[in-house]
Order: sequence, then structure tokens, then C-alpha cells
Amino acid sequence: APRIGLSIGTSGNFTLTVTGLSGIPAAVAVTLVLVDNAGNSSISNLVDFSGADAGAPTISKFKVKNGKLVLTGDGFTSAIMLEVNGATVALPQGSTVNATGKKCKINLAGLTTRSGPNRFRVLLGGLRSNIIVVSL
Repeated sequence: APRIGLSIGTSGNFTLTVTGLSGIPAAVAVTLVLVDNAGNSSISNLVDFSGADAGAPTISKFKVKNGKLVLTGDGFTSAIMLEVNGATVALPQGSTVNATGKKCKINLAGLTTRSGPNRFRVLLGGLRSNIIVVSL
């Protein structure tokens, strides 16, 4: 397991940023254990980062059909962006969002994806939807 040096003093709040998750597209959670200089380990904590920000679009169902990723949920608009395997991209040409904001059809040919699992998230106004992992 990789070790990341971290100095926080005796207490306090902090943010730990982990890069490279685009190389592990099926990852939606990590287990975190802190170890001090004396080798003492904290209790392990599961950190799930797959959830949506409050007020963000939500994805309740998805399927791949006729070269499109069909998302069903809430809060979709034509202004959405996508996060695909960690990279932020515009909604590709040939994609559509219905007037109710409950369905979005994403043209997969306009995206850089990989064979196997791909992590998708919808972005709108700085807010992030829940993550879905789609095998292609």
C-alpha cells in the first residue's frame, strides 16, 4: 500500500488528496488507515466518494443502448459536463437531454473510454452527481 507523509499536529481537520484514481476506474471507495512515526495505526475507516453533492444531478439508473449511455435520474440540463475516468469533458455532439431533466443520452463515440470499467459522473454548476461504473 502506498504511504503518504502527513503532519497534522495533535489534532485538527485536514484534507487528504489522492491522485491517480483515473487509473482505477472501478474505485468508488477507499479504506484509510493512519500510521504515526512510532508505527501506531488508527482504526481503518471506509471512505466512500461515490455519492452526489447536495443539490447536484443524480443518476438512479443507466444502460448502454445503440452506442449511447442512457442515464435516468434527476437534474440533467443541456449545460451538464461529464467526468469520464477523472477527466472533465463537454457533453459530446449527438447527446441529448430531455425537457424534464430526467433522462440523458450520451453519445459514447464522442468520448475517450477504455475497454472494461469506466467511471462516469455528471457535473453541473460546480456540483458532482453520484458515480456510476460502466463496463464497455
